[in-house]
Amino acid sequence: MLSNTSPPLTERYRRRLEALTAEANRFVPLYRRLWREAGLDAERLDMPADFQRLPIVHKADFRRFPLEDRLDRRFRRGALKKLSTSGSSGQPFDVYVDRASLLRRQRRTMTGLWQLGYRPGQRFLWLKRLHPGDVTRPSPLRRLARLSFLNVIQDPHAVVEQFHAQRPDVVYGQLSALVMLCEGIDSGSRPSTSLVIGFGEQLMPGSRKLVKAKLGADLSEIYGTTEAGLIAVRRPDATCYKAARPDLLLEFLPAEDAPGFERLIVTTLGGGAMPFIRYDSGDLVQRDHTRADRPIVALAGSRLDFLTMPDGRRIGPYLIDSVLCDVPGVRQYRIVQQADRTVDLHLLTEQRPAAEVVQEARAALIKVCGPQLVLRVIEPSEGPRSSVEKLRFIQSLVRPAQGGPVTAFPTPE
Repeated sequence: MLSNTSPPLTERYRRRLEALTAEANRFVPLYRRLWREAGLDAERLDMPADFQRLPIVHKADFRRFPLEDRLDRRFRRGALKKLSTSGSSGQPFDVYVDRASLLRRQRRTMTGLWQLGYRPGQRFLWLKRLHPGDVTRPSPLRRLARLSFLNVIQDPHAVVEQFHAQRPDVVYGQLSALVMLCEGIDSGSRPSTSLVIGFGEQLMPGSRKLVKAKLGADLSEIYGTTEAGLIAVRRPDATCYKAARPDLLLEFLPAEDAPGFERLIVTTLGGGAMPFIRYDSGDLVQRDHTRADRPIVALAGSRLDFLTMPDGRRIGPYLIDSVLCDVPGVRQYRIVQQADRTVDLHLLTEQRPAAEVVQEARAALIKVCGPQLVLRVIEPSEGPRSSVEKLRFIQSLVRPAQGGPVTAFPTPE
């Protein structure tokens, strides 16, 4: 039995892992080669004892193989559905899903929505980025589910008008899109929304209150990845996330550069056209180890965007995020560290004078990063945004040498 997996590796999961690794070794050249490079004979693996001998697979491993080697050769590429990541890491990543895998993902999503309070028959509005050429054809299933889309890449006033016209019971979308919608809703209106579900990032405390005030419902959260689909959900009154089951196996491995957090490793037990076996999601989580089931209580997002100081120290994005969240008046921030290690801070402020917010934000960052920090604040502004962007964004264009000292992280509440 492995103690760092959820759910525990019971006999049922042992059989699934045996079938998954046998099929991947036979039909997916990527895994056959990676396992041979690791000195493993996949035909003689003993599950679950040998499960953690399999190497962790990263997105970079997939990219160094041609597409035909990533896919199970029993599937015809033309019959697969292509899903793409957002490309926030600099390059979009395509995932190919067969019909059976897509149905499993959809069932998992519907189960998660049910756990959050969604019920069939409610008007379900999806805030979605629709670019020219994107198609959202009506279908009997969508009509039955009363599902409609609202394109958030248009004038914010049009977004609000269409929202009121559709009078949804459930609003679902990326958190930045939800906030943009709420900023445009008149305080005197009373939407009939009973459930608000956000995904993709975390909200500043003020933005969470804004969603409740304008839509009339507390925020529920859903977490997933393009590679695996829905992974976990959290109700507004819950302190922890409820992990999806049963066709996902989650592992939690120590994150050496982020004390208190763990790397989230995902295995899609159903296999399919593009299976993910011990796949590093790139996200960090925090769990409550005082409880027997050790549930996820915090998601820290990508662990790639550390800031690198001139003396080689690396400052974790979660520490930066925590201090900026404590500055009253910060509605949104965007940090980009240039290759010369200087830092650009873009701020969107609210309620307080921008100059005061800038001064406190600058002081907070220097206190965390040290006096060596070269910080430029880029034209802070007030008022609602005119486009949908990430609410909390930290990116570094520096590629530090491995092994540098890391600033410790606080434990989130």
